[in-house]
Amino acid sequence: LNSGLGLPSDSGLLVKAIQTEITAAEQQEKFWEDQDGFAKVEANKQKALDALTTGEHGAKLATFLEIRDRVEAIHQEFDKAVEEKELGEGTLDYNQAQKIRDDRLGAISQEDPAIFAAVTTYLDDIRPPFDELTDQLNGQMQSEELSYSIAGRIGMAMTPALRPLGFDWKIGTAFIGAFAAKEVFVAQMGIVYSLGESGGADQLRAQLQANYTPLTGYCIMLFCLISAPCMATIAVTKRESNSWKWAMVQLGGLTAIAYAVTLCVYQVGKLFV
Repeated sequence: LNSGLGLPSDSGLLVKAIQTEITAAEQQEKFWEDQDGFAKVEANKQKALDALTTGEHGAKLATFLEIRDRVEAIHQEFDKAVEEKELGEGTLDYNQAQKIRDDRLGAISQEDPAIFAAVTTYLDDIRPPFDELTDQLNGQMQSEELSYSIAGRIGMAMTPALRPLGFDWKIGTAFIGAFAAKEVFVAQMGIVYSLGESGGADQLRAQLQANYTPLTGYCIMLFCLISAPCMATIAVTKRESNSWKWAMVQLGGLTAIAYAVTLCVYQVGKLFV
């Protein structure tokens, strides 16, 4: 990008600016937007960027950052309009919104074609792989932390009992999270398999298909269906019966039935698959 910005090939100016923004974004994640810490980080970031943009070749960097922000804003407005108005690709409204976006981008490109080309290269070719790698690393960190958490250790300790059902420690860990609310099971599996913010249902599905058989998937659904309900239901049972006895009977009994049924289904199923 340096050549497109008219910077020396060995200049680290652009890299420093991007690193400053990334570092600030990471620090701001620790605060709410209305907290003083958030504003302080923003002020420090702006101060650092001002120092970079007022030095040698700073004008080119300032123009790059300004055009990049405008281009990003235009794309975000387009994406927001498509989502909010549910515009289908190829429809008249979609094409009209797309034309407005392209016209606005075209106007910006006329201001400084070289820097606009550099911005396009950065947004289309450089940042997406970086964001994807960052998400993967964050996901791996979450997965590693989970394996050493209390839930992860309990899941590993449960492995000998889960293996006859076709389950491993990862599934066991997800079941622990699902005790709070069964819909958490899918999200927990996403964390276990290191899917970052950009990891969606398709990626998780591909991971599960690569690691488990359809029989295991069926057994997971069967166990979730029969096993003890979520924690809130157990609490309601205790309140309505005015006794922990029936709540524990519900918890232990349904879990035992789910284990026995799933065990039979998995072991018999292995004979045919």
